[in-house]
Amino acid sequence: MNLLITVLGVVQGVGYRPFVARLADELGITGTVRNSGGNVHIIAQGDQTQLDLFVRTLSERRPPDADVIQILTEPAVTDDEYYDFQIIRSSGSVDYTPLLPIDLPVCRTCMD
Repeated sequence: MNLLITVLGVVQGVGYRPFVARLADELGITGTVRNSGGNVHIIAQGDQTQLDLFVRTLSERRPPDADVIQILTEPAVTDDEYYDFQIIRSSGSVDYTPLLPIDLPVCRTCMD
């Protein structure tokens, strides 16, 4: 099963993508995470129990400087099969100013 997860809030420049990748590895989720248009988009692949736990954990835990406002989920329309979990290059245009943490440098891992 594939799930598209969109995370809204202060999720860029705070180590959110590496956090998601570590959590996915911990829970046996495959797929991708990327920044897109000021949000974080995750394609998560796993069984229903794994995906439920993944989404629940995303809503309960986060990097120290992140501020998640909302997590949206919907079935992902893709036939791709993932064998691991990867952080992929940011994409998309920003139609608004993304929420960024005040007075924090962008973490090295998030520079991509």
